[in-house]
Amino acid sequence: MKARLERDNVCLENVMIKEAEGNIAGTVKVRNLSYNKTVKVRFTIDNWASNEDIEATYVPSRCTATGASYDLYDTFSFILPLPVSTQADKIEFCVCFSSDNVEYWDNNNSKNYVVVSFRPKTSLKEGKPKDVYDVHIDAWSEFASWNHLNINDSPYW
Repeated sequence: MKARLERDNVCLENVMIKEAEGNIAGTVKVRNLSYNKTVKVRFTIDNWASNEDIEATYVPSRCTATGASYDLYDTFSFILPLPVSTQADKIEFCVCFSSDNVEYWDNNNSKNYVVVSFRPKTSLKEGKPKDVYDVHIDAWSEFASWNHLNINDSPYW
């Protein structure tokens, strides 16, 4: 990461998917080239037919001393909304750092960063599966009965 920062002046540091909160949170490191700087995250849910920019927020350093390597870099945080599964199965994004009217991009070596949803898709029309092999349950202990299958009310023999 440090080599990428030295070369590109900006680097995505980490990303956490917070599905319960409906967002993606992350941090970006940038070289401290000047006092005035902005960081934004550009994202799309439709393969770049449209996009939106979210401005990242400066994260103050925990260290108060100066003159060390922590003065060389600044950290910014961002939160992106997770797309609703009916809207899109993935979100793509890249990071832009602006300093002194010059833009620096981290687009994952021209591949962009991609978060893909692997949630099973079941429509309301499908209802319950008819075959036990089509039931999508993570643990056998969750199955515990035939309630997950669409079978008639006749007794099971």
